[in-house]
Amino acid sequence: MSVQLTEDAYLFRLGLISHLDLLIQDPFREAESLQLMVLDRQKQLLGANHPDTLLAMANLACTYRELGRYQEAEPLEGIVLEKRKQHLGADPPDTLRAIANLAVTYRQLGRYQEAESLQGIVLEKRKQLLGANHPDTLQAMANLSATYCKLGRYQEAEPLQGIVLEKWKQLLGADHPETLQAMENMAATYCQLGRYQEARPLQGIVLEKLKQLVGADHPETLWVMVHLAATYCQLGRYQEAYPLQRIVLERWKQLLGEDHPETLSAMANLAANPALSRTTCYCLRVAV
Repeated sequence: MSVQLTEDAYLFRLGLISHLDLLIQDPFREAESLQLMVLDRQKQLLGANHPDTLLAMANLACTYRELGRYQEAEPLEGIVLEKRKQHLGADPPDTLRAIANLAVTYRQLGRYQEAESLQGIVLEKRKQLLGANHPDTLQAMANLSATYCKLGRYQEAEPLQGIVLEKWKQLLGADHPETLQAMENMAATYCQLGRYQEARPLQGIVLEKLKQLVGADHPETLWVMVHLAATYCQLGRYQEAYPLQRIVLERWKQLLGEDHPETLSAMANLAANPALSRTTCYCLRVAV
């Protein structure tokens, strides 16, 4: 689970050619070729500054982000942002969305200071225009807290994440994916701050909810299991970490194969657990 994904999840209006259904089914590469065609045609027919042309450019940039091609997304998003500022002003939702999208790309490129600056603007504007409890405001808060974490500023991230978690619980309920993501983020920050006793119950809740919602073998479930096991180890509760590490190792073997980096990492984690006998540790080291 990643906190920045929802920031890019707005609906695209160019439904006849680059419809959302095309984008969420993996054919991002096919979507790219169609969106390039749309953008080129709209530039010719409507001009470079027309709102529909800018929307086509924003859609193409979003697809580049989904493909991990952030260097190509960034200049397009910069153009969209400047044009929307000129024609719409700094405060309308479309402009704020453009700022938020560019900030996401900056973060993916490791340009955290630039991302933080933009995300701070988006958060303040959304508070003023939409209120502190609006979902878009909460998403902006979650994005800013994620950037703080990238900058190692966990003390600043923690209160924002606490607000986001409580508001999502109220607005969406305890079982909603946004709530569970917020809870997982909160737990991760607690771990970074050395507050493992506070992280552990949150990770336990997320793990049980994910088992119910997506199943015990889902990669997201397994990742939370990895994190919970690591927290148990930090607390010296190796016997409780051990069964989780065993499950993760077996599941990764089945899903990814014995030579996959995740499988090897799980094997190393299990081998490092003092709860294992020396014989078992030796066998695991030989297997690696």
